[in-house]
Amino acid sequence: MKRYIMFIVLSILIALPILVDAASIENGDNEVHQIKGRVTGKEWVYVEVNPNGTKYFNCRFGCELVLEKTGSSVQLETDGDVYIRNGILNVK
Repeated sequence: MKRYIMFIVLSILIALPILVDAASIENGDNEVHQIKGRVTGKEWVYVEVNPNGTKYFNCRFGCELVLEKTGSSVQLETDGDVYIRNGILNVK
């Protein structure tokens, strides 16, 4: 019984990231950028993206992402890939 429960818990932990779709935000600049994002009707969530790093934001049903420093923004209708180049957000 104990092994069965451990198997279930382990399966959930492995499958959860696969089940949750997220927009990837790649930082191609050499500086840390702060991004604010929100799903329509929700509060803003802030994330920092390190130089040449990637963060993920749940945009399954659409979201808005804004680069704090420059005000550059993108609107996604579903999960997608976004990259930062020269302080500007772009959809791949």
